[in-house]
Amino acid sequence: MLDQRGVHPDYVDGEARRNDLAVVLFREGTFANVTPVNRPTLTLLSTLSDRGGLHGDRVTLVGYSTDAELGPPRYLYPGYRQTGTAPIQGLTPNWLLIQGATAATGGSGLCYGDS
Repeated sequence: MLDQRGVHPDYVDGEARRNDLAVVLFREGTFANVTPVNRPTLTLLSTLSDRGGLHGDRVTLVGYSTDAELGPPRYLYPGYRQTGTAPIQGLTPNWLLIQGATAATGGSGLCYGDS
């Protein structure tokens, strides 16, 4: 299913997650029955923030990363697109702050590898 992948050459692991960007190329036809989503405009977050329309709104989470299991912790990589929603906590010049804890979102959350 996976054809190629690439991680930003200046990626720095740690709390700041600098250059947290990757490209994943899937083989042609992998998502033939998946309807693509529309991408937002470049200024959408600034426009919404200026109107006070971010805090408490929900965003759709989309990722191909891991599922965490607690107990001894395990991280499973299912390899398919997963979706959920989470509330926005705020916006800074560098970050869109999203509540990613499953206990706070009612079931959806963020995990390692979600960008």
